[in-house]
Amino acid sequence: MAFDSQRNRTVLFGGYSFEQESEQNDTWEYDGADWTLRNTPVAPPPRDSHAMAFDEVRQAVVLFGGYRNSISTASNETWEWDGTEWTLITPVTSPPARHAHAMTFDRARGEIVMLGGYPTGPSLGGITWIWDGVNWTQRAQFPTVPTGDFWNSSLVLDASRGEAILYGGKSGTEFLDATWGWNGTNWSQRTVGNIPPARNSHGMAFDEARGEIVMFGGSGAQPRYADTWIWNGSSWSGPIVSPPAIAVFDMSSRESGIWNFTTIDLPSGITVQFNKNTSNTPVIWLATGEVNIAGGIDLDGEDGFGTVTPGDESPGGPGGFAGGLGGRRFEISGSYAGTPGQGPGGGFPGTIPDEPVGAGNGSYGTKGTGSGASLSGEVYGNRYIQPLLGGSGGGGGRSANQGNGGNGGGGGGGLLIASSDLITLNGSIHANGGEGGGAGLGGPGGNGSGGGIRLAAPMIEGTGSILAVGGSNTNGQGGDGRIRLDGFDVSPSITSSPPASFGPPISTGLENQATIVITQVAGAGVPANPTGNLASPDVIFTETGSVTVDLQTTNIPVGSDLTVRITASGQELLETATVGPGGSAQTVFPMVPAGVGTVQAYAEFAAP
Repeated sequence: MAFDSQRNRTVLFGGYSFEQESEQNDTWEYDGADWTLRNTPVAPPPRDSHAMAFDEVRQAVVLFGGYRNSISTASNETWEWDGTEWTLITPVTSPPARHAHAMTFDRARGEIVMLGGYPTGPSLGGITWIWDGVNWTQRAQFPTVPTGDFWNSSLVLDASRGEAILYGGKSGTEFLDATWGWNGTNWSQRTVGNIPPARNSHGMAFDEARGEIVMFGGSGAQPRYADTWIWNGSSWSGPIVSPPAIAVFDMSSRESGIWNFTTIDLPSGITVQFNKNTSNTPVIWLATGEVNIAGGIDLDGEDGFGTVTPGDESPGGPGGFAGGLGGRRFEISGSYAGTPGQGPGGGFPGTIPDEPVGAGNGSYGTKGTGSGASLSGEVYGNRYIQPLLGGSGGGGGRSANQGNGGNGGGGGGGLLIASSDLITLNGSIHANGGEGGGAGLGGPGGNGSGGGIRLAAPMIEGTGSILAVGGSNTNGQGGDGRIRLDGFDVSPSITSSPPASFGPPISTGLENQATIVITQVAGAGVPANPTGNLASPDVIFTETGSVTVDLQTTNIPVGSDLTVRITASGQELLETATVGPGGSAQTVFPMVPAGVGTVQAYAEFAAP
């Protein structure tokens, strides 16, 4: 993108479409209110990772380079956009082909500066190129030059000081954290004390009102940074944290999901989120003393955005289940079908080409719905929220000939907070289902259902809110979850959606919970902590046909029926297994298709 200051328009060209799994060559303009597609008879070939800058002297947006998947290499083309049409420029000298490079307009000298990028040949090093509107010129820099290839770095003009500032990027496997300034002749590295962590793929822009450069985000030692830094011409300040701050509970080393506290105090302005464990347990906080929740607790399922590649499903909150994958476009996969949402109420996938509606929405604890915008997910019938579980995922949307389906939203998570004293809730707790992803050419994904939230204490007071609603998009709504407040004295000022059920704070115990473990599939042993990740299957077998599934249960009465569910592209397979002596059970699926899928097991029974 580049901002055309003459016409007061932001210009966007091309890029990679995850929905179509290909580079684009469309031109869009944003006028501050609406995006407008500019249909042009001539346009640069499709590409991504190119660089654009507005040439204020010649009043044209200049585009250079980028990656062209159709020819499996980078480009060294120079194009100009004058607000009406694209023109391919053929300078006498051009820089080597590259992508993921950085460019900015140097207002003080009336030229465009370019550096770095991912090379197609030898390292690009710290070579600087200048565009004067007619030709590219390689500029020699002395006495110092930036070292490295600077993939996905950021280069921005500091208009207050008349210099271009370069920060970050990547060279080989190394993330960079150096700050460099370009004065039109030389580069100089800035020695500063407080520097942002090394990163690439971050964003930088000059704030003309304050005369400083603002940097946000990027990727480095952390997969995704969400911090803000300010460059004032001589030093960085930051990170600047915008409220609410996020605190993350890492559940990876706590497979039970249970924390024991004396007291709990979550202050205002802090939101707690959770990294799920491999067993996908809900969160259980137990306290002997008072619990004060003035901040937020976030157990939402994720929205159905991303690729349709196995392993990229939208996860549920802790204890909740993932949405299904949208169907991959027919011209690649030969199928229109998405995959079902996960969990006992996972939504059905879209399967029919040109179907006007999307995949089914997830429901909480009961069967998910089939396709249909008017068919929202259902609500689990156990108002006691026993066992504690999260919501189910929406189904993946059907594909089109040239477009993918939308992914299903993840189900909200599960949470129990119990205190022997008092729970005060003036903040918020939410375990909402994720929205199904829109798909453009394909069908939208189904919405995830809300999760389960239970608070238990002799007294529950406050004016806070609790939410466990299903995701909502044009494809209807995921089923609502369940909320329960167990206490002798419960404040009527606490709001909840869906409405909460109530009861006395009777301890249910956590030591004799029912369990179902899938031990073997087609004779292959299942890991003790299966990941459920489609990108790295826990069990692999090569024979198609009938498949035997062996299970082991605890604390489920002999003679109880288990539902065993296999999901694959476009379908779900259901069989029943009966618990025998010693808690073992077995069932046989007559025909399981080839491909990647999941196996899950559930039971409903009366506790003895």
